Amino acid sequence: MPGGPSSDQGGQVVFRPGEQERGEGEVPGVDGGELQIGDDAEVAAATAAQRLPRGSEDADRRSGRLDREAHETFLHLTPAPVIAYDENGQPATVTHSERLTEITRRARFIAVSDTLTRAVAALLVREGVRAEVGHVQVQPAAEGDEQVLGLHITINNAHAVVPIRPGTPQLRAYPAIDHIDLTGHQPLLTIDLPHEAIGQDGWIAAETITTALIERLHPPIP
Repeated sequence: MPGGPSSDQGGQVVFRPGEQERGEGEVPGVDGGELQIGDDAEVAAATAAQRLPRGSEDADRRSGRLDREAHETFLHLTPAPVIAYDENGQPATVTHSERLTEITRRARFIAVSDTLTRAVAALLVREGVRAEVGHVQVQPAAEGDEQVLGLHITINNAHAVVPIRPGTPQLRAYPAIDHIDLTGHQPLLTIDLPHEAIGQDGWIAAETITTALIERLHPPIP
């Protein structure tokens, strides 16, 4: 058969006459090739591959890496004491001042929020939802006044921002504004995250946040 393998035995891919063999990374069936496979498992795998959006595997890998990085920093928000040695070589524990400890904790909290927000945005984009990482925000209804990153999405054709506060089991979307402080603005919607998705260390993964947002933005048809 011109342009490709002529045998359909042993699970080989057979192209239509005149087609060229595909380069590395192209998926038969998706790129126009005719797939002839006898094994049911291989057929299922090929079908799944045809349905898999291009780049989704990369989005999963990237968001997973970002989620792990954010989680690791989340577990070490408070700086640990430093071990120093005196002139006799004896170790001594040096604790940070309260002011330095709080400054460091808040800086790390922003870093965790930034990384987690980027992970959520990547997963939303994978699902066809437009999402962008905005600037830092302070939401009045939060457990603390720390600055966190805002996730920009569209709700009912309106530009909205969801402050991503790590470890908080509730999401709130507000009208997007240029200012940092959201005080005085009423939430457009509130989403309670499932209690069972909260880890023993208080961490809530990007996948959980993404799923909750998608279910609210695009509820399943009954």
